Amino acid sequence: MTNRFTALLLATLLTPASLFAGDDLPALRKGMWEFNRTLAGQGAGGKDVQINSKQCVDPWGSMKAMKEALAKQGCKATPGSMKGNVRTSVTECPMQGVMVRSETIMTITSDSAYTVSITTTSGGKTNKETLVAKRAGDC
Repeated sequence: MTNRFTALLLATLLTPASLFAGDDLPALRKGMWEFNRTLAGQGAGGKDVQINSKQCVDPWGSMKAMKEALAKQGCKATPGSMKGNVRTSVTECPMQGVMVRSETIMTITSDSAYTVSITTTSGGKTNKETLVAKRAGDC
């Protein structure tokens, strides 16, 4: 997977918040967050790749900033839909002459935890990614 495609996948994880900015969103607490990503089948021999990181963030603020950055690159996000604590959205981005389409499902389990599942399709190839985010404490 190219670095640009990987960057899009990671960036797309952060888009749902601004898609629902007018809605009454559950609170996500600012603080130190642990992010555990799984890129399905992207490693050697088709194995999953795990990417773990920690960051001091305001989750909704970070998501909004990322969506604005993607919009500047020509990405378009459809209005998302909500059902309970589950948010769904679709983002399309032109990259290197190919349209990249990402379907995102974000499930907020508390003010300190959420999971995001993304299915990205580009040039007939599909990639799946899952992010499990948990607040680890104060910064």
